[in-house]
Amino acid sequence: MQDLMIKATSPEGSPAQKKRKRNSRRVPIDMMLQVQIAAIRQPKEREALKKRLRKQITCCEINEITTSGLTALNQCVLDGNLESAKMLVELGADVNKKDRFGWTALHYAASEGYENICRWECVLIVRVESI
Repeated sequence: MQDLMIKATSPEGSPAQKKRKRNSRRVPIDMMLQVQIAAIRQPKEREALKKRLRKQITCCEINEITTSGLTALNQCVLDGNLESAKMLVELGADVNKKDRFGWTALHYAASEGYENICRWECVLIVRVESI
C-alpha cells in the first residue's frame, strides 16, 4: 500500500507530518485466485485453497468493485476462467452484482462468447431467483 503524506499543524503551530494508508489492494482478488487455481492439481488441494481463502476474504471484499471498475467475478469471467469464477461464487461472490459499467458476469460471458460460462451463470441465476 502506498503511504500518503499529509501536512498537519501541531498544537504548537509547527508543521507535522502524518502518514495515512491508502485503501487499495496490491494484488486484486481475481488475480490472486486465478494464479492459485492454476497451480491446483488435485481436488484435495482445491478444498484446502477454498478453506484458506474463506479465512482471508470477506464477502464485502469479494463483491467490491476494483480500480478497473469490475468485480473479481466479472474479471474472471471476462478472462474466460470458469474455475476461478466457480471458486468465487462458492466463497460468496454475488452473480447479480453489477460493476461500475452496469454489467454482470453474465454480460461479459455472453459478449466474449463463453458458452460454458453462460450456461453455468444461467443455472446459478435461476437458483438464486427461485430462493
